[in-house]
Amino acid sequence: MSNAQIQAPWRSPDCLKNSVALQANFPGVFEAMSDIDALGHRLLKRAADDARITNMDALVGLSMLRRSVTHFIGLRHLLEASAVEPAKLVSRAQFETLLAFRYLVHGGQRKVSLYTPSSSRAREARARYFYVAAERRKIYGSQGALDGRWGVRVRRESRGPMKEEISNDIARLQRLFPTQTKAFGPYRCHIPGKKPQYFDQAEWYSFGFRGARKVNSVRALAGRFGWLRDYEFLYDAFSGLMHPRGVTHDGAIANGRLEIFTPYLAEAFPILSTFGCRWQLLIFAFAVKAYHPPSLGDAQAVGQKVSGLLAEVQGGLPAGWS
Repeated sequence: MSNAQIQAPWRSPDCLKNSVALQANFPGVFEAMSDIDALGHRLLKRAADDARITNMDALVGLSMLRRSVTHFIGLRHLLEASAVEPAKLVSRAQFETLLAFRYLVHGGQRKVSLYTPSSSRAREARARYFYVAAERRKIYGSQGALDGRWGVRVRRESRGPMKEEISNDIARLQRLFPTQTKAFGPYRCHIPGKKPQYFDQAEWYSFGFRGARKVNSVRALAGRFGWLRDYEFLYDAFSGLMHPRGVTHDGAIANGRLEIFTPYLAEAFPILSTFGCRWQLLIFAFAVKAYHPPSLGDAQAVGQKVSGLLAEVQGGLPAGWS
């Protein structure tokens, strides 16, 4: 087949029309996103090139930085294509990473600034909780599979190796991370006489606060940092699109008739893009502080430019907000 016979993939007319309109109406926003995207790639490369992964702090910190850069790539590309509604889901992930990075670098401090120091020793302790929590989640998943929790029977020849792997992982965590293992407590799928549970009650960040058991959700963590407005205004509202909850994301009743929104509804673009840019710059501020201080000047220059580009952007409440 010749190139002349290859047809371009179908695209929704709303996609093409709205994408052109957004880029024409918000050139400053797209320039800001381009600059932030480029800064993220520079930071990630510099920090990775200079880092010696000899401890959990560097491993977890650079992993979070890579994750945040990846989230922002998705956010930028979706917004450029006027896929604003799906971008809400990326925005939720970005906010969670912001909270996690903020906690990793500064712990449970409620108020921090660019001048607030970050202790590498304290970061190492927090990173170890992060790692142990992930490894325990893997153990719970394997044990759940053995117990038939997923509705699928593990083959007989696989059960022995899986049990051995679980035992080895538990012993390894106990040996290498005794403090964190003790803090999380016994594995709730192995407590005699109790119904097996396949999760820990505490999150990895719970132990950085007084009343640790109460800080075991994204909402609780956001509240401790004074970011409950951001959580309720965007994160929780956008959850209605991700989960089957309500109908306000998808349509509205007008004059007695149901109006279904186009999947390329761009109403939330201003607020989603500006929050996304500012959240990402905060993440980079934490990353520079802890993992590549020489990049401070670069990050400040981009931040100053972006602040000017976003200054005139205004937007109302997005669809689905209540």
